[in-house]
Amino acid sequence: MKRRLLAAILSACMAMTALPAVALTALADSVEQMGDAAVNQTTSVRYPTLAEAIGAAQDGETIQLLRDENVSGAGKGKNGAALVIANDIVLDGGSQTITAVDFELDGSSNPQTHIISVENGAEVTIRDLSIEGNSNTKHGINVWAADQGNGVTLTLENVAIRNCGTAGIVVNNSQVTASGLTTSGNVWGAVNVDNNGQFTLTGTENAMSEAVKLWTEKPEGEGAVTIDVSQSNLKPVTGEGTTLKGYTYYTDDVSQLGEGYNETTQTVYEDLDAALGGLASGHSLRVVRSAVVDSAATVPAGVTLTVEQGVTLTTNDQLTSEGEIVNQGAIDGQVTASDPSGADQYRVTYLVDGQLWYTAVFTQADGAITFEEPANPSKSGHTFAGWNYGDNVSAADGTVTLTVGSDKTYTFQAQWTANPATYPITVAPTEHGQVSVDLPSAVQGQSVTITVTPEAGFEVSSVVVASQDGSALTVTDHQNGTYTFTMPAYTVTVTVRFTQALEELPFHDVNQDNWYYEAVCYIWDRGLMQGVGDGQFAPGASTTRAMLMTVLARLDGEDTSGGSPWYEKGLAWAMDNGISDGRDPSGTATREQVVTMLYRYAGAPAVSQDHLSTFPDSSEVSGWARDAMNWAVSIGLIQGRGSSLAPTQQASRAELSAMLQRFCVNTGK
Repeated sequence: MKRRLLAAILSACMAMTALPAVALTALADSVEQMGDAAVNQTTSVRYPTLAEAIGAAQDGETIQLLRDENVSGAGKGKNGAALVIANDIVLDGGSQTITAVDFELDGSSNPQTHIISVENGAEVTIRDLSIEGNSNTKHGINVWAADQGNGVTLTLENVAIRNCGTAGIVVNNSQVTASGLTTSGNVWGAVNVDNNGQFTLTGTENAMSEAVKLWTEKPEGEGAVTIDVSQSNLKPVTGEGTTLKGYTYYTDDVSQLGEGYNETTQTVYEDLDAALGGLASGHSLRVVRSAVVDSAATVPAGVTLTVEQGVTLTTNDQLTSEGEIVNQGAIDGQVTASDPSGADQYRVTYLVDGQLWYTAVFTQADGAITFEEPANPSKSGHTFAGWNYGDNVSAADGTVTLTVGSDKTYTFQAQWTANPATYPITVAPTEHGQVSVDLPSAVQGQSVTITVTPEAGFEVSSVVVASQDGSALTVTDHQNGTYTFTMPAYTVTVTVRFTQALEELPFHDVNQDNWYYEAVCYIWDRGLMQGVGDGQFAPGASTTRAMLMTVLARLDGEDTSGGSPWYEKGLAWAMDNGISDGRDPSGTATREQVVTMLYRYAGAPAVSQDHLSTFPDSSEVSGWARDAMNWAVSIGLIQGRGSSLAPTQQASRAELSAMLQRFCVNTGK
């Protein structure tokens, strides 16, 4: 019996060792998932659930979570908790997540049970833990003591609390210090500090995404609430409105809480109408979120109303200003600046295209008013050219001095200069090198620089700048990796091709000084054309129709070897694809015949503009070739012999090489 058992164990071990590493890893993971949830690091005792581990822990011990775990709130009742910490322990989350399940609502459909509760005067540290709540959970961490003398001391390090039905953390009669605190989706906000609560936020690695980061119902000194956020960018504000209820809130963006912010009283208002109703002389009210003024309202004398950038103030009824309005955003609706009511009062108004930008009433007895110039406005497609000041105004360094006379009101209009039209510049994707332009768009006539950097072992074969219809621009090569062109009045695309660098062409009759050198390198590198034997390329020799059909077949990916005659396969391909009728394959090809075959291969694209009339011999182009020749000139495929097209003259092998290179570059073949 013992032998059979031993054999079975050995067989099992051998089977496991035969498993691949991935399978063994997966097996280990599954064992861990099925095993204990937590371990007491002090005693090395393992527990099947985190709740059991915490319940058994004694003062000074550390509990570590071994895997993600679901914690149940079923049957815990009001102010109960899935996990209760009552001793002085460290809870090390091990970067795992506890997720709330089976939490119940009370009779009023409110969350009633916490996820974690720390109580009974315990001194606790929780670190490296994520807490995932839901709409049925109450607080993520409830730190609640009946009185200050029984308070909790809790330290949070790198703790995340998400999606709880009320607050992420609540602090009552206790002291909490947090660093690396991450919160999001908690309905009431991140942290609520209540009676005798003390909360300190330290470090720069905190990320609280709720509109309300911290809040307290108890002002400083009432209920001994203390909040220290001196090391963060959070600022305290008082909230006014049905939701904000006059509480003190800590936020980094007041626009998340309301529409208006009285920076004089540090009060944020949910509703702008209410904010306008709470103004007094000397107050500064900022419209921090797009808002609507539903009824007639007045900006009182001595008050500054600022519409912030990106914000729209809509007035469904008249908004009257007796004070100062600064518009950095937009005002939609009727705004009226009150008429000066005293002998020494003067109104100054700035308009942007008829819309109010700034207005204020000044009281001045000495005949000169000095004030800050409003911020410059912006307008799409235009450059601000200043205000239309007259002779009675001097402006320097943002300060305006207005010499007043008998007039009581002064209005200044924004002046604009229309920006010249700009056209986008697109760089086509490429391989084996980097391409950049110094401008994303440019105006007509502006010089644009292209910078090209080939990969090791590659060189530039062509740089083409073309319009949408394929018309090519003149590009200047500065021989230092940069190229320039002059921007036309339309969108252009920059296309750069790279070829593998050749040490030396195998042809004795082609050298680097020849105008066709790069073209021959290009077509040779791609295997489109070969030499004529004895180390000769014969650049001046004529091109035959058979040669051209064979080259185009190779360009299309056809294997042209092994035919009898040698051009058999190229001829068959050309006839099958409508490139040629196959007549006279041994005959020489004229320039217009070469162009016509390339035109057919490109799909016979339409060209709206006539490009042939600038050539003196354009009338010599055959009728059947005119569309093809016009297309070829438009994309720079053919550039003429001198000033002539020479359409009926024989095309040389050098000219064919150049036309093939330009064709490939322009069509992406």
